[in-house]
Amino acid sequence: MNFIEVATLDELRETKRKKIEVQGEHIVLFYLSGEVFAVNSVCPHSGGPLEEGQLDDEEIICPWHSYIFNIKDGNCLNYPGCRIRKYEVKFDGEKVLLRV
Repeated sequence: MNFIEVATLDELRETKRKKIEVQGEHIVLFYLSGEVFAVNSVCPHSGGPLEEGQLDDEEIICPWHSYIFNIKDGNCLNYPGCRIRKYEVKFDGEKVLLRV
């Protein structure tokens, strides 16, 4: 699949995160230390909204049951074997592009 434009760097610098839906996939973009990470926004444990979770460095904490996921690799830190999908991100100037 080709990359599609989903945000701008300026937008993410300001908001630090953005929830999007692409081809039925619920995704949250995070802007962290000049990088953009994209992961599934639905916690696999019980469907919690990860876009509402607390971001602590590179870890997002699900607001429902405190599952902790690394946004760089998708792994769950407190429940090994549980993970969220990570999406490939690239840039075209200030445009943030995503491959689903």
